[in-house]
This record gives sequence, structure tokens and C-alpha cells, in this order.
Amino acid sequence: MRARLNAFIEHGLVVIELDANDSRKHLIRNTAKLDMIVAEYIKRIDDVAKAP
Repeated sequence: MRARLNAFIEHGLVVIELDANDSRKHLIRNTAKLDMIVAEYIKRIDDVAKAP
């Protein structure tokens, strides 16, 4: 799991932030780049589902 997370970080898909309320916790936040990729995949799946 850590290797996959590091790969997402390296590719700019997620960022790690400290929780403002608890510095022991780290939060994984998606980036605009990941949002764009997910939206494109959803569009592709939608296109395939609508194909005759």
C-alpha cells in the first residue's frame, strides 16, 4: 500500500497534509490532476456503456 501511495505522490495525483486538529494524523488529498483523470475515465466508461 505504501508503494502505491508513494507512486501517486510522485505522479502528482495526491498530496499528504497534516491534520490541523491532530498532528499525529496525515490526510491524503487528491489533486486536480487526479480529478481530471478520474473524470476522463468516467467519460470513457459512459461512452462504452452508451455504444450500440
